[in-house]
Amino acid sequence: MAAEGEALAIKLDVTDQGQIDAAITAAEAKYGRIDVLVNNAGIGYFAAVEESEEKEVRRMFEINVFGLSRMIHAVLPGMRQRRKGFIVNISSVAGLRSFPSLGTTTQRNSRLKVCLKRCGRKLNRWASR
Repeated sequence: MAAEGEALAIKLDVTDQGQIDAAITAAEAKYGRIDVLVNNAGIGYFAAVEESEEKEVRRMFEINVFGLSRMIHAVLPGMRQRRKGFIVNISSVAGLRSFPSLGTTTQRNSRLKVCLKRCGRKLNRWASR
């Protein structure tokens, strides 16, 4: 476990599996294991559903949904093996409340919320909150 002042913050692009692998390797090399994952990567897309551009919506999903999934996929096997760990997923209020110009963002956050609840139940609530 990291002592005060010894936390490791790693900047990476969650759409790049090579960067994810390198970050996981660096963290495990320094600490021996990963106890906490904070999924904070995300972008918003401001447009009504009918005005949205598919390319931008796909980019948002690539970062906010698939990026989050890649990170969980990278750390969960070790947490599951130790039956210990925390995954903190940071999102926006758009998953709880709809806004006129955030139609696709609301869809994304709602899907994430359902997915993460199921993940938490499946893991007996020890790894996902």
